[in-house]
Amino acid sequence: MKNCSYCGRENEDAAVYCVECATEFQPSPDPAADAGLTDPALSLVILATFRNVVDAGMLKMRLKAEGIEACIPEELTPQIFWYAVPSPLERVTVRVAAKDFEAAKVILAEDTSQPPS
Repeated sequence: MKNCSYCGRENEDAAVYCVECATEFQPSPDPAADAGLTDPALSLVILATFRNVVDAGMLKMRLKAEGIEACIPEELTPQIFWYAVPSPLERVTVRVAAKDFEAAKVILAEDTSQPPS
């Protein structure tokens, strides 16, 4: 049985609303869903910084080809003038999970050590 936080009425455990005042009960947190939020191995770390989304996207695709998930949080921000007047304050970051950071650093080093053809 659970008690309503508004009127104090006792309700069945499966109740979604209070039978007395119709206050909606908050769903109980799922511990399995929260595990991904608290696992330090899944926290995002910055792997590399670029001046534009195109260069960052190329690294993201390379990492994906190697089985490493990456994200570019800034990829949906407006970048109208980045090619004409790049700002030193505006940077695009490629981020990976902490557990994949070392493997991603190796891939990044391989890509930057090869001269462009």
